[in-house]
Amino acid sequence: MDKTVLKGSRWILPKNPENLCRERNEPDRLREALQLNEPLATAYYLKEDLRQIWIHPCKADAARFLEGWIERATGSGIAPLARVLKTLAAYRSGLLAWYDHTISSGPHGRHQQQDQDHETPSLRLPRHGLLQAQ
Repeated sequence: MDKTVLKGSRWILPKNPENLCRERNEPDRLREALQLNEPLATAYYLKEDLRQIWIHPCKADAARFLEGWIERATGSGIAPLARVLKTLAAYRSGLLAWYDHTISSGPHGRHQQQDQDHETPSLRLPRHGLLQAQ
């Protein structure tokens, strides 16, 4: 395994793909790191898949999606994901409460709510979490 490629990927992995900087060659560096390390690639794609929780039309669909994601993550056999799964279990009701009480900020919150279908909010787990999106 080429550790020089993985060394530079620490700050790239948590980013959402649309936020990768082309000037710093981040998309290529990410692709290279994922090709070198299969467990890392699996964890990264699970992180990206988890972002899809926000696109479901209702809380019940999101809950089913989350349950399926947890099963896939558990079945991956990647031990460090156990910590993430524990964190998700602790925050599950809070994550799903977003469907009951969407949060807006400032006077433009109503417009943000209307645009919600067009944007995917980012998922931010606690700092110690393995899979963090920005």
